Parts: sequence; C-alpha cells; structure tokens
Amino acid sequence: MPTDWGAKKYLIIDDFSAFRHSVKKMLQSFGAKDMDDSGDPEEAIRMLSKKNYDVILCDYNLGEDRRDGQQILEEAKFRSIIRPSTAYIMITAENTMTMVMSTLEYVPDGYLIKPFVPEVLRRRLETLIDRKKDIEEIESAIQKMEHLRAIAICDELSKKKPANILDFLQMKANICLMIGNYDDAQAVYERVLTLRNIPWARLGLGKVYFYRKQFIEARDTFEETIKESGTFMEAYDWLAKTMEELDEVQKAQDILSDAIQISPKAILRQKALADISYRNGDYDTAEKAYKKAVRLGKHSCFRSPTDHAGLAKVSIVKGLLTKALEITRDIRKEFGGAREADLLASVMDSFIHTAMSNEPEAAKSINDAARHYDAMSGKVSNDIALDLAKGFIASGNKEKGMSILEGLAKNHYEDEKMLRKVRHVLEETGTTDEGEKIIAAARQETVKLNNQGVALVEQGRLDEAIEFFTKASERLPDNVTVNANAARAIIIKMEKTGRDDRLLFRARKHLERLKALAPTDARYQKLLVKYAESSSKLTNRGQNGTE
Repeated sequence: MPTDWGAKKYLIIDDFSAFRHSVKKMLQSFGAKDMDDSGDPEEAIRMLSKKNYDVILCDYNLGEDRRDGQQILEEAKFRSIIRPSTAYIMITAENTMTMVMSTLEYVPDGYLIKPFVPEVLRRRLETLIDRKKDIEEIESAIQKMEHLRAIAICDELSKKKPANILDFLQMKANICLMIGNYDDAQAVYERVLTLRNIPWARLGLGKVYFYRKQFIEARDTFEETIKESGTFMEAYDWLAKTMEELDEVQKAQDILSDAIQISPKAILRQKALADISYRNGDYDTAEKAYKKAVRLGKHSCFRSPTDHAGLAKVSIVKGLLTKALEITRDIRKEFGGAREADLLASVMDSFIHTAMSNEPEAAKSINDAARHYDAMSGKVSNDIALDLAKGFIASGNKEKGMSILEGLAKNHYEDEKMLRKVRHVLEETGTTDEGEKIIAAARQETVKLNNQGVALVEQGRLDEAIEFFTKASERLPDNVTVNANAARAIIIKMEKTGRDDRLLFRARKHLERLKALAPTDARYQKLLVKYAESSSKLTNRGQNGTE
C-alpha cells in the first residue's frame, strides 16, 4: 500500500536552520503537509510532550553543551512521550564507531549519514512507516497488558507478511519472556537460529537460561553471542549480570570495562561499572566511571545525585576529604535544592566529617538528613536509604538507622540481593547480631501479614482481602508478595462477579509495581495472563461489576 505522506505528522530536529529547511522541502516533495522543526533540544522535548508525531528526524550533534539526538530519544522513551508507532531516525555527519554505537545503544529505528538525497530518505521512511503500522496493534495490546492477544497478533502477521516474519517472531518471543512462558520463547529463538544466526535470537536464548537460573548455560550463550557479534552491546550487560550471579564479580567488572571501551557513552553501563568497581575495592576504576556517568548525565534523564555521591565515597576512601566536601556542594548546586539530593549530600557530609573527626559537624549533617527524610515521609530510593541508615547508626542514632533497615527488610524479605546490602551496612557499623534479629523479625512479621490476607481470600471474603492488601501495600509499597496478593485478590473477585474497570485499574497499579520490582517473578507473569483474561474476556455484570 502506498505511503500516505499527507496523513503523517513530522518533526525535524537540527541546530542548522538551512538543513531543517532542506529536509522539509524533501518531505513536501513526497506529499507531507504537517511538519514542525526545532533547533533547540529542550524545545523539541516540549514539542514531543504536546503532539504525537509519526516521524521524527533528529540530528545526533545538536551543539556543544546541549542534549544530543541520543539523549532526546532516551528522554522521550523514558517519559513515554514517543509512541511505539513513531519512526525515529537519527541523522549525523559523523560515522565514527563511538557515534554509531551510541545511537544503537538507545535503539533508534535507523540512522542516516549526511548528506543524503531525497530518494534515500523516501525509501528509508517508506520501509519504517510500513513496519511501524504492522506493530502498532501489537504494542497497543502490550500497553494494555493484553499479552495473549499480542502473541496472537504476532502469529497472524507472521502468516500474512512472511517477508517480515523475523520482526514478528522477535516480538512474540519477547512477549513470551515478559509473561514467563520460557518454553515458547525458547522455541521461537531456536526456530530463528535454524533460519539464520541472528544475535538477538541467541541473546534471547541466553535470557531464557538466565531466568530459569541456568547460569552456566546463560554464561556460555552470552559469551558465544559476543564472540560472534562483538558489538552487540546488550550481550555484555547480560553476561556481566550472569557472572555476578555466579559470584564472579571481578569478571563481571572486566566485562563491563570491555563493553565501555566499545561504547563509552552508555550512561547506565558506566553507573553499573562504577558501582561494581567500588564494591570490588577498585577505587580508581570506580572514580573514573562515576566521573563519566556525571558528565554523561548532565543532559540525560538518568542524571542522578547518586553518581556524585559515589564520587564522594571514593574520595572518602582515598582520604581526599576536602575534595569530597566539594562534591557534596556540587550535589546541592547541580540539583537545585531537590530534597532527595539535599538529603544525600547531608548523609555524605556526615561521613566526611566523621572521617575528619569533626563530631559536631557530623551530628549536624545527619540531623539535616533526618529532617529531609521526615519531610519526604521516608520515600527515598533503596540505595539512599542504606546510606542514611549507615549514617544514623554511625552518628549514634542506632534506633532510627535500624528502623530504616527494618523497613527495607520488610519490603524486600524475599530479595537476597537487597538483604545482602542490608547485612553489609550491619557489618560496616558493627551491628550484625542485633541486625540479624531485626531481619528475622521483619521476615516473620511480613509472612504473617501475607498469610492473614491469603486466609481472607481462601475464606471467600474477597472485599475484605482487597482492602487488607491495599492497606498493606501502602505500608509496604516495595513488597513483591503483598503486591502480588493484592492483584490476585482483585482478579479473583472479578472472576466471580465480572469485569469492573475500577478494580482493573487497582490491579494494574499493583502489576506496574511488580513490573518495576520483580519483572521475572513467576507470580507477576502468571498474574499478567490472568489480568489480560479479566480485561478482555470477562463481561460486565452491572455498573460496578456485580449482578
């Protein structure tokens, strides 16, 4: 079917007005009518948030000390202001490996090297628009958590459009992974590998092994992927995660270091390298990676005060205490009074002044941190909470520090990685025995809480169970089991009384939390299927879902 150029909305982003004008002329010659353009990255982000574009043509280099095209795409995806059906093409005058790897890290739909002629642009856009039209319905079903319907659409399109079968098979396998159907995902990846040796299929097979906790097979598969496709960067990240699971943390660090040599602008990988290097005691590598993360984060949606705090920690370990204080001042300056940043800076200051044997200033700093923490109702990231707990205990306020660790243990009593972090703080502060008792009590209390709610479900007292788990999830928002049980109670209610959109909305909130907390948890994946059935198969039985 011919492309309906006039029905599409276009955005051209480039810091040279002459080039923007040239591209608009090309698009007009194809029949395009609705075209916007911008030379300013911040304005472009605002435009994306206000209007749904079908095609975005964005230059990679948008001027010194400004966001680049990669960071615009990164921000748009992070904030969900770009639709799955939008075609995003990166344009650049560069063709260096660093540039190419950087754009591929954040998966634009393609890229063009300047200069290009109209016919090249036309062919590229026709292909992308046609492909995006095919996947729009699949992506829409995924967004609605209707994963079984999304799989059925993939199967249907595979038959209708065999020329694009690999695209549909890839999407199907990814959906199967998402809902924990590892057997079907493996079957799809193995089918693709019999047709062609494609890196994403081998990577997907490695993910299947990882999720099944077959870490040796996962390691071998990811290593093979890298051996065959050394610039397929995602394989390095998965191999590093696998080596951590196998307690080969130094090898995990080496793998991330190798990846960064190939693609140095991936901010999340720089953060991962910095954190693991710090844990490994390789403070020089940690310092270098934290500094890079700070630089890359200047115009990134992944910008975080924790990267600055990491630098401060390295400086403390190295005895560079004046430098550490400069870093905490930078945190306050760079993040403009954001409360979480001020809290983190105060915690770091308490560590620095303690290292300086300046107890009055250390006490003042931790008190400032406590004030920020209370004003935020204790809603801070886990890593900041760990640092804060350590600061409280070190400053003599053991009760408040232990209370924070107890809350982390209750929210994450099944998460061994988090519990290891809690135990590390206990070891650093010399409170291991007391802390272990707190962890054990928190585990016992949370298990008892969940059992109470499950008993209500089993007794058929579903309304009571829903309210019970809703209140429990407000107290323990990061507890996987509480959120899973809350969603389960709601879905069982709808299976008995019919679809209720208000209940569906509540169930979805719990599922979205689960996706953020434990996307590979079997309970989450089973609940996704149940949710899809509730939202698409159950019929309304009255306005409130009752007969």
